[in-house]
Order: sequence, then C-alpha cells, then structure tokens
Amino acid sequence: MNTTQSGLKYLTNTEKIALERFVNALGNTMGDNLISVAPFGSKVRGNYMPDSDLDIL
Repeated sequence: MNTTQSGLKYLTNTEKIALERFVNALGNTMGDNLISVAPFGSKVRGNYMPDSDLDIL
C-alpha cells in the first residue's frame, strides 16, 4: 500500500518513514478490509508545535 505525499510536506523524513511502515503493517493485517488511512491534525496542516504528534484516522 502506498501513501500519497500530498499533505505530508510538514512531516520529517523519520515521520514519513514511520507512517509508511504503519500503513504497510495495517495493509498486511487488514488486507482488503482496509479502506483508507488519513493523517490529520497540526502536523498535516503545518501549524504544529515542537512536541506535536501525528494524528491518524
């Protein structure tokens, strides 16, 4: 499963790698039952603080 890069420009390379691994693990576990993965919140909007986390739905 591939994640699209739109909306992820504020993530660090480490965060992008972690998200990709998480999405791949979900895809391997859920198979066709996985419909979508949606990162959201301040890290995606770009108004994050140094201690902000990455929200995923």
